[in-house]
Amino acid sequence: MRSLAKQAMQDDIHDDGVVYLTYVQADGAETYSMSVYETTILISAGHTSNTLTLTLPPVSKAKGKLYSIRQVLVTGSGITTLEDLGDDAAFTSLSLDETADHVLLYSDGYQWIAVFNNLSA
Repeated sequence: MRSLAKQAMQDDIHDDGVVYLTYVQADGAETYSMSVYETTILISAGHTSNTLTLTLPPVSKAKGKLYSIRQVLVTGSGITTLEDLGDDAAFTSLSLDETADHVLLYSDGYQWIAVFNNLSA
């Protein structure tokens, strides 16, 4: 359990090192860096002033992988900002600020490609 109330489902970490589901709950102004194995992220920014900055794994190490990131609960003005490590010059930060905001990203090893984008803003 990390200070930002990250609750990785430890029983969902398999022998191949893949984490199939990670749940992140923002309890204030928080930051979280994804590992290359965290391919599905569910986020709760439940209260008015809760913000989360979620950083993608290195684009070169994520080559060939899809990453699904979904905001499952927002009340008030909670917001999640999705950023990269600065290793993709074309990537622009994304904001998930509504319940059910969802993005599916693919890494080709050089850049992040939005395969699906269901963001309200």
